[in-house]
Amino acid sequence: MDSIFDSFFSTADSNFEYVAAGLCADIAKNIESLMKHQKISNVELAEKLECTKSYVTKLLRGDQNLSVKTLAKISIALDAEIKAAFIPKSAYAELNRQIKEYFVQQHAQQRQEAAKKSWMRDVASCNDDTYGTIGTLTRANNVKKLFMDQINAQSSIA
Repeated sequence: MDSIFDSFFSTADSNFEYVAAGLCADIAKNIESLMKHQKISNVELAEKLECTKSYVTKLLRGDQNLSVKTLAKISIALDAEIKAAFIPKSAYAELNRQIKEYFVQQHAQQRQEAAKKSWMRDVASCNDDTYGTIGTLTRANNVKKLFMDQINAQSSIA
């Protein structure tokens, strides 16, 4: 037996209010990200839009229903382009899968690079005074083996 909660979310993507709220939240997140990148405050955006700071705050919370004209004003104020597209849900699912795969690969690559840097630091820190020549070589080989094990383990995950 489905709960009301399960029932709502199973049909949410066909509920226009749910979809509209999601769009407002996405747009607000994009605007906020662009403002942060450009180091523009809420007050500065309000001045550029010739509106109140409280309006900008509502806009950034995703509470404000935005017209196309308002979006155009925001794009001019932030010197940004707006591109709108209707994407079939099947294509969107495939796009999300590709994006997730890309980020998983990037994360694995970053972990490999970090492990390599760590290995290089460990090898560089092994000096003859501390370990002697044999100790240094043994430690370097152990670190190299651990590094290669990490790479092999991460490669099998990706």
